[in-house]
Amino acid sequence: MHLAENASLSGTRNFTYDFDTDTLNLSGSMEISGTLTANQYNINIVDKTVTNLSASGDTKFGDTFDDTHQFTGSVLITSSLTVQDEEGSEMPLLAVNRTHISSSLNISGSAFYGDGSNLSGLTANSISGSKGSFNTVDGIVTLTGSADFEGIVGITGSLELTGSGQALIVLKTHDADNLKEIVFNKEGSAAAAIQINSAEHMFVENENAKDIILRANNQNVLRVIGSERKVIIGAVTKTSAFAELDVQGSGIISGSLQVSGSSIIGNLKEHVATVGGQLTASQGITLGDTAFIPQNKNIIFGTGSSAIQYNKELGKLVISGSLGAGGIDLQGGEVTIDFPGGTIASGSLAGAGSFVGLNNQNRLVLSSVPPAAAAGSNTEIQFNNSGNTGASSNFTFDSTDNELELKGTLEVVSGSGAAERTVFQVDSSGATGASGSVRGRMVQSIISQFDVTTGGNARAGRFVSIGGNNATSNNSLSRLNGMLTPFSGRLISITYHFGSGAGFQDQTKGNPEFALYVANVNELNGSTFSAAAKETSCVTASTWPGNNRVGGVNVQTGKGALYELNNVTGSWSFGTGSAVGLFFRSGDSSGNNYPGQSAVTTVWEFDQLDPYISGSGN
Repeated sequence: MHLAENASLSGTRNFTYDFDTDTLNLSGSMEISGTLTANQYNINIVDKTVTNLSASGDTKFGDTFDDTHQFTGSVLITSSLTVQDEEGSEMPLLAVNRTHISSSLNISGSAFYGDGSNLSGLTANSISGSKGSFNTVDGIVTLTGSADFEGIVGITGSLELTGSGQALIVLKTHDADNLKEIVFNKEGSAAAAIQINSAEHMFVENENAKDIILRANNQNVLRVIGSERKVIIGAVTKTSAFAELDVQGSGIISGSLQVSGSSIIGNLKEHVATVGGQLTASQGITLGDTAFIPQNKNIIFGTGSSAIQYNKELGKLVISGSLGAGGIDLQGGEVTIDFPGGTIASGSLAGAGSFVGLNNQNRLVLSSVPPAAAAGSNTEIQFNNSGNTGASSNFTFDSTDNELELKGTLEVVSGSGAAERTVFQVDSSGATGASGSVRGRMVQSIISQFDVTTGGNARAGRFVSIGGNNATSNNSLSRLNGMLTPFSGRLISITYHFGSGAGFQDQTKGNPEFALYVANVNELNGSTFSAAAKETSCVTASTWPGNNRVGGVNVQTGKGALYELNNVTGSWSFGTGSAVGLFFRSGDSSGNNYPGQSAVTTVWEFDQLDPYISGSGN
């Protein structure tokens, strides 16, 4: 509304009064040169710089807990600042979460710093409160008293702590805490740490393969090599060490100790070096002035019963076993004692003609009894004759002709006591020029030939002649191909040569077998060789020998001509007066393999100790 000069009324929609809501509305700007007094002041948009805003009395900013009030510039609180939580309980003076303050901060009262507070460049003066006091001079923040910090507190610049108590920094942790008390970051990643674990052990840890170094006087004193688990002392390289390790008290090393260069163990006479295990010195040991053991000092053996000493007064090396009950025992294939001049002074202890020798207990003794003269005549061999030296003209050795002569019977026996038996015996008790009898274990070879040229015959088997006709092979044992043994004995080995081609010695179809048939003297009583003989043993060769090649097997050991193993079963022995036959078969169920025209040599061992046949068959 506007009153014009001609007294007429005029109005505008930008300035109206609403009688219904009792509201004065202004659209546009309003300038007041005087005082504006209002019970309530609401501002929706502020786009004007305010030089000074002053209010007396109580004011209230915001009416809900999610209201935010932003201040650009400094905030000065002359009196106190009270902060309450949602229930109206009073909180510490200042609660800051992830707040960065780089200008000035004036605080009176308690202070609480929450997660992520960053204080830098503070210039406030003389700030005090129940939780501690802050002072900032030239951008340095000084905290006096106690303060609670929770979360991450970031400080850009240096942190200097001054206190009068026993500890400047106290880190409170619990056994259940799974954390590292102090962590050092490099480029945003953990590089090192200091921590106390749940067992209250302290760790100084490098997170990577780098070293841990202790320095003094700007020099490396102790270095832990992170990549090698090695500790070196002094300013040294990783491969050589020349510094000094000084340990006060006892030192225990579990494992090997390697010292490069000279070393000293003990430097005073009362020092004692004790080696609990074995001491090894590949270059020998030198103690003192090139003396391993000082003169008149003992090397003690065992529990002190024996000793070796160089006696200076006597000028002699003394070996003493007198403290022990056994004395000194010199052993070896040859014991040599070297005396000055090469002789032993005699007569001084045991009289003229005394001698040094070994008694029957192998003890070195000095005796006055001269040694006994040789028994018997020249060339007669000495022997023990009831404890005395004996000799006989029936047993002589002529060194001129290198001839050993025995008049009588020579007998070689095995075993002892009741198990003793004669192995070899020569009876030479006959008249001069007469031949004596020889008895013992004799070896005899039998050479045979046999022809088996069909697979069917080889599969059924044939007896190889070891009797009167050495070229006979037959499917039954008889006097023509068998042997009647005059002594007890055994078959030792079979050697054979097969003339058939390789196609008839097929390994995949079976290998050759030899069997021993035996009919003892009692079974032969009233019976033929063929009816009484039974197979007592068998050997299967590991391979066929091949066309015109030699094979063989020792039936006692199972070894073949080429040392292959053979399957050997049964006993290859027989008694006196037995009928014995050697049987061959191919072991081929298909009837393909056969030996052809073959030669066989067998080796037998006979016990020619009792030449007489005994038994019910005689």
